[in-house]
Amino acid sequence: MLLSRHFFMFYRSCALLLLPLLLVSRVRADWKTEAGYPELVAELGAALPTGAGVVALQVEAPEGVKYLPISMTVTPTSQGGKTFHALSSLGDASEHAAAVGGVFYGSAGISNGVATIHGDEALNFITDLNSGVTPPSFPGNVQNHSWVGSRSDAEVLLRRFDYLINRDRNVAVVAPSNDTGPVTQLMTSSHHAICAGVFSGVHNRGGTVVDGTGRMKPDVVVEQPFTSLAAPSVASASALLVQKIKASFTAADQPQVVKALIIAGASKKRLPGWVRADSSKPYDEVFGAGELNVLNAYHILVAGQQLASSTVERGRLGWDYASASSSTARRYFFTLPSGQMASQFSASLVWHRRITNFTFSSTLPNLSLRLYAAAAFVPAAQPISESLSTVDNVEHLFLRHLPPGQYMLEVTSNTNNHNYALAWESQLGAGPTMSIPRDQAGGVFLDLANLDPFVSYTI
Repeated sequence: MLLSRHFFMFYRSCALLLLPLLLVSRVRADWKTEAGYPELVAELGAALPTGAGVVALQVEAPEGVKYLPISMTVTPTSQGGKTFHALSSLGDASEHAAAVGGVFYGSAGISNGVATIHGDEALNFITDLNSGVTPPSFPGNVQNHSWVGSRSDAEVLLRRFDYLINRDRNVAVVAPSNDTGPVTQLMTSSHHAICAGVFSGVHNRGGTVVDGTGRMKPDVVVEQPFTSLAAPSVASASALLVQKIKASFTAADQPQVVKALIIAGASKKRLPGWVRADSSKPYDEVFGAGELNVLNAYHILVAGQQLASSTVERGRLGWDYASASSSTARRYFFTLPSGQMASQFSASLVWHRRITNFTFSSTLPNLSLRLYAAAAFVPAAQPISESLSTVDNVEHLFLRHLPPGQYMLEVTSNTNNHNYALAWESQLGAGPTMSIPRDQAGGVFLDLANLDPFVSYTI
């Protein structure tokens, strides 16, 4: 066992390596500000969701024998208006778990209305996950896993993990390691969880290497010093959304929808160089879909469910949870008003893989997402943009400065009757501007502003 000031490694039975990443003091921008939370507070006032009624599961790697966010000698234990349940042994608090919990459901997060927390130790979680013919149900609507690991049976553990997320409709958030090496196995390589990296870009990249190679991680990034805090930031935002979903949008009470909202709402405002390498890649290689923005995700949610239709217009933002068809594309038409552009357009498509009970064999349906210009419900012959990954279970589109007019989002699939979540947002703005000023010497020149660095303009 090696313990140092910067990190803690725990190794047991030559099988599992856990890396909970400890914290150091750094001066950084506030993650809640960058996620649009102050604007959401100002907008909603007393109606602001706080995660009330959401049950949390916090899984932690041990610091020696410590894994709990508070010291516990009995379970359950009440403290600060919250009730904590220990799922493993009792004992003193873990510094790491306390910091993670403070962001997930405490004052350092945005869902301090979460009042019931279940804590589990990672090795115990894995043992339970791998027991029985099917995984047991774990308590918690929203799970946080700020730990990483590696095992020879990682593939079956990941499949059992994804199976329970789909079966129990849990939102799970996982963290990659704090280095730029290959994507770690547990639980970073999960298909169904939301993977949270850091805005600095110091996290795993390059694609998964287990249970389907080349899948892009992370999904979003957060202004936090370490991934251990990025994950509970996303879990905290998820709890806020889940509270609103359960109260007002029960059709959205699916982990695919929450993940789609987070991805579609991710901001590129502070990432001007964000780019997909090509249509086979849903994300930027470093920053995933962009920076967590709960304001955008909330606006997409409350715009309501927008059903697919080839003859009826839908909103310029919204979501759907529907079933794909291999013979009929699912189409969503919307219009940007005259005189305005979508300064940013974002869309995400999320679906789960199919995992067979008992054997845990896995198949991944292939869904695709395209955006077309349209007129009178007739799309153009070629798409404006498309996301066509054959290995990921997410597709993502992002464009700047869409001109006014009608557009069509299209979901296609090679598999019938497979559920998907679609979310999209058009943020209206003025778009690029041009002026023709004269300098002091009398010269006349063009002054262009708000251009997309990845688009060629013809003057």
